[in-house]
Amino acid sequence: MRRRPRSFEGSGGRSPLIIKDLDPNPQPPTNIHSPTLNTEEPRLCGLTNGESMSMVINMPTKNIYVSEADVELFERAAQHADSVSAAVVQALQEYLTNRHNTEKGYGRIELALYENGSRRKVMFYGREIVRVERPVDGGVQINTIYETAKGQLAVATKIRRLLPDEVKGSYRIWDHPETWSREFWLIGDKTLEVYPDIAQLELADAYLAEQCKSALSAKPYEVLDI
Repeated sequence: MRRRPRSFEGSGGRSPLIIKDLDPNPQPPTNIHSPTLNTEEPRLCGLTNGESMSMVINMPTKNIYVSEADVELFERAAQHADSVSAAVVQALQEYLTNRHNTEKGYGRIELALYENGSRRKVMFYGREIVRVERPVDGGVQINTIYETAKGQLAVATKIRRLLPDEVKGSYRIWDHPETWSREFWLIGDKTLEVYPDIAQLELADAYLAEQCKSALSAKPYEVLDI
């Protein structure tokens, strides 16, 4: 006689684990006679006078075998998620996202922004494409362009202060404690603008778009014969 595996919830935390409805938005099978999804005929319930008719369809089931060492992990996950199935689906989604980011060369990018007197930190996945420096009044504007994991372009902008010529190269400037702070060397805000594609970036800043196109068409590195 074939023994039916015990479920996670009903076996006191022992393997194998049976997770139903692994799809977060399961849909009833279009072919209820399919032997891979449902080997039973649909049953009609509640067929008494004055009562409505309902149909019961068995949904697909996935078996996940859990080692004894990982049972506690599943129990803790079930406490924070709506169900063990929901926790597994979320973990699989995060795994595929991380796998995609790794294959594309995307990494975790964290930026500290300062806008209108307010500071905040942001994080996204992407890769740096190019860094562009242009002179402006009192300093140098630095634009760093990133390609995000969703295929957009994120432009981080800041302005680095330039010292007057008469104090350049002088060590006396470090006698002033305010010069020890990173904020002293920045002028204005540190911002981040996101563009859906390079065409939209070109409308905002044609020079940046040109530099971005050039960087994307270049080889990732130069091989030296040394």
